[in-house]
Amino acid sequence: MERYRQSVLKAAVTGELTRDWRTANRERLQAEGGTGQALLDRILTDRRQAWETAELKKLKAKGKTPANDAWKSKYKEPVTPDTDGLPELPEGWVWATIDQLQTEFRNGLSRKPVNAPPGNPILRISAVRELAVDERDIRYYVPKEDEDVSSSCVEPGDFLFTRYNGNPSFVGVAGLFRGPQPVLHPDKLIRFSPVRVDGLVPQFVEVALNSGQTRNHISSRVKTSAGQHGIAGGDIKVAPVPIPPVGEQNVIAARVESMLSQVLHLTTDLSAADRKANSLRQAVLSTAFSGQLIKQDT
Repeated sequence: MERYRQSVLKAAVTGELTRDWRTANRERLQAEGGTGQALLDRILTDRRQAWETAELKKLKAKGKTPANDAWKSKYKEPVTPDTDGLPELPEGWVWATIDQLQTEFRNGLSRKPVNAPPGNPILRISAVRELAVDERDIRYYVPKEDEDVSSSCVEPGDFLFTRYNGNPSFVGVAGLFRGPQPVLHPDKLIRFSPVRVDGLVPQFVEVALNSGQTRNHISSRVKTSAGQHGIAGGDIKVAPVPIPPVGEQNVIAARVESMLSQVLHLTTDLSAADRKANSLRQAVLSTAFSGQLIKQDT
């Protein structure tokens, strides 16, 4: 089941999962011009616009009004993907980096939370696993007087990466936060807020962050120190991410959800069957050793 699950994720980010869909829709895709590159161009435009809006807000809060557009030169262009050694993508796809897709990328709060209220809900490190964020796995953070915790607030649609963990296989895994209410995150989790643009499908991005070349890049940069395994945010930001056309992202997300749901059901059924088999085995052994399995001579 695990091998099948991994093969589904790999097929999703290499284009194999939707090869038939691209063949059936090639003419329509060419006519619409809806390529991954066109989507990436819109993402980069909106990324810069989001930065400018945030900068103007900061200046206004300080009581400053720009006299000209010179302040816009402070914008830091995102890192572009290093495509040397990367496999060729299907027609209409393009390589991007996590840095190109983000408007915010930061660590959380470092002060230790408490186990029970009062306080603001804050995720445990264990809340983030591959393709999942458990919004119920929380502790509570009590802010100091006048402490602003808004920059560590996770909103629905944000992604979280595990920055440190005792198990290296958990480091750098990512999940989409689907919780109904915002929640804080600790320092050992990195929040990745994507550019909010139509066409960047969160469910596809979640799959891409945990699969293929993106996951390979992140895994290769995990460092170990004093029994703890971790990764720097800068190494995650430059990870390559495949960007398919909008329509194909939706198809991939739907197919992956359906296929992984089947895996979950099969795994659950197999686990139940295994428990029944173990119970039957124990019952047979108990019957045998108590002399009840065969008729005894009198």
